[in-house]
Amino acid sequence: MPFTNLNQCFSFSCVANNTTAIKLSSFSCSEVNIFNPTSNAAVLLVYDVNTTNDARAFGIPAGETFSMKGVTDSSNLSAKFLTSPTGGTIYCRTQYYTHSTQSYG
Repeated sequence: MPFTNLNQCFSFSCVANNTTAIKLSSFSCSEVNIFNPTSNAAVLLVYDVNTTNDARAFGIPAGETFSMKGVTDSSNLSAKFLTSPTGGTIYCRTQYYTHSTQSYG
């Protein structure tokens, strides 16, 4: 049986700030990789569906990447910087679970 990859990956960037969490762009996926490109020790907070409670956020240190699995759309996540900068670009890539087989046929 030949393998058919139904995975559609999308890369995008968003501008986040440190006052209001922004929703990520909307792409159907099951996993979102988020990169915090800042170099000044700014922590990026990533929030799960419908919460902006800092105690429930995932913190991504400057220069690090984080993968959130188990989502149905990248817009289920939102993000903001915990500290300076007051605004900055973050980079994201959507995909389906790493190493999962999408379809045979």
